[in-house]
Amino acid sequence: VAGVFLTYVVTKALDRVFIYRVRKSMAQYSTILMSVYWPAGVCLACFCFLFVLKSGQALYRREPMSKVLSWFSPFSEEASRQGRVPQTWFILIGFLDQINATFSSPPSVFIPVVLQMPLNNTVVLWVAVISYFYLKTRFKAVHYAGIILIVCSCLVGTMVELQGPAQMICHGLHTATEIFADPRLDIPEKARWEVGNATVNCVRGLPEYKGADGRIIHISFGTLASMYLLFIVVIIPYAFVNVYKQKKLKQVNLDVAYGFFWQCVWQVLWGIVFIPGCWIPWPTPSGHNEASFATFGQDLADSCTCFMGQNP
Repeated sequence: VAGVFLTYVVTKALDRVFIYRVRKSMAQYSTILMSVYWPAGVCLACFCFLFVLKSGQALYRREPMSKVLSWFSPFSEEASRQGRVPQTWFILIGFLDQINATFSSPPSVFIPVVLQMPLNNTVVLWVAVISYFYLKTRFKAVHYAGIILIVCSCLVGTMVELQGPAQMICHGLHTATEIFADPRLDIPEKARWEVGNATVNCVRGLPEYKGADGRIIHISFGTLASMYLLFIVVIIPYAFVNVYKQKKLKQVNLDVAYGFFWQCVWQVLWGIVFIPGCWIPWPTPSGHNEASFATFGQDLADSCTCFMGQNP
């Protein structure tokens, strides 16, 4: 159990960092990334892994391959201990997960990963509230203490990042940078770079936006604040889907792998439905999203080029 938990934590951390870097690199196409490429990629990876796993089990048990393929059927009797389950469950789960994926993508570009983690952890509070009313779950004092501790840790972690250094330090660094800019002064280049770098990173309040190349891009406070608010709001459907999954898993002792596979399948379809979200004039580091239905074909081609690591 400890090994499985450790593996989950490490892979989840790697997943967060990786998807953050990809979103950063594809900032202009982040919504297309999470509506088209990400659901399809996860579904394909899930199918390949489960197909290999189930095929290995069939060979070991000397079962026909037809049984492996029947396991993937939406009408499979092996979906749970009680037999087949309605696909409407997975349709709803895929819908809510895709809402989070699509609409958390625009603000994720603006929020550093060190702040995304504590903000994402506030899902615990929403899960507790939804469980109280939807599942009629009643908590004990130790549960409330744990929830408060997690929320406080999120707030503390966020406030530490937002507080930044003392104003006097930032003011002094800016003054030093202006002095060091004088070419008549005999100052080593290393010292100039270190002071300039420290000045750039001396930020109080919402962190300034850094592009994929590390260059600072000025974003208005209103835009940043609205992106942080949107990021927090889209956590709510993610919290509800976690509660809903728990209910259905326990209701029929659902096969977790089967449920995840069909959730991924429906999420691919919901991603296609949410493609118009790519045409909303979201704020972007360079201004606002100018994509539209008329430019979708070219945007899709450019995003594919960007996804492959080339500048379109």
